[in-house]
Amino acid sequence: MAWSEGLGTCFVGLRAAEQQDAIKALLKIPAEMELITVMPFGYRLGGPRAGGTPRKAMAEIAHREQFGTAYIPH
Repeated sequence: MAWSEGLGTCFVGLRAAEQQDAIKALLKIPAEMELITVMPFGYRLGGPRAGGTPRKAMAEIAHREQFGTAYIPH
């Protein structure tokens, strides 16, 4: 979805304890919380790029209550 809006993103996994500690300190995340990943978002240098990936309508990919009953957002 972010890409469709011209935003870039990158899933960043944090395995090493020192990485987790550094990010927690930077973002003021309590030490007792487990940090699994960070997901940075941003615009490309030079501004957002229009277009992105065309997305299917929710009714085509999501179901309400049971398979085959289209999800129609209100």
